[in-house]
Amino acid sequence: MAWLEDGPQNDFKALDAGAGLTENHWYGTGISYARDAYIAAGGMDETLTFGYEDAEFGRRLRQQGVRLVYRPELMLIHHHPYSMTTWRQRSERVGAAAAAMHCNRPSEPRLSPLATGPLWLALAAADSLLQASGRDWASAPDGVRRRIYGVSHLGAYARGYRRALRSIPPTPPLTQSRSRVS
Repeated sequence: MAWLEDGPQNDFKALDAGAGLTENHWYGTGISYARDAYIAAGGMDETLTFGYEDAEFGRRLRQQGVRLVYRPELMLIHHHPYSMTTWRQRSERVGAAAAAMHCNRPSEPRLSPLATGPLWLALAAADSLLQASGRDWASAPDGVRRRIYGVSHLGAYARGYRRALRSIPPTPPLTQSRSRVS
């Protein structure tokens, strides 16, 4: 989990207390905002699946003038035990969500990488080889383990992204809230 907290999932170590942050730090697990802001931004886009729905919504909130401020003194426990297998599955889902977002809600700058091209294909292949090895990399030296986990994370993301691109139908632009607010 320490590896995940340094960037692939949440990057709290890189944040400064009180700083105004971008939508790339709009981690939906621990954010609060006014209901009126939610409505004004059009609500969460439920056509976007798990992975970037919070960042996409965060971008629209920011465009409405909502400021995201990091408050490290506020504690949230969001417990998700991961193994390499379950992390790869999650990374594939996130890659698929990124492809859907890029196809259906294109914006600049992008909220996530385009997982196309030879480098991404190589990462997916390298992760497949690592997965096929059956080795538990948890006991590898720290630098090696971090590189292995990084390749696995990006390779699984690329697999999910590429698979989703083959099956995503375009959707119309978000014009009103697709979420129910009470």
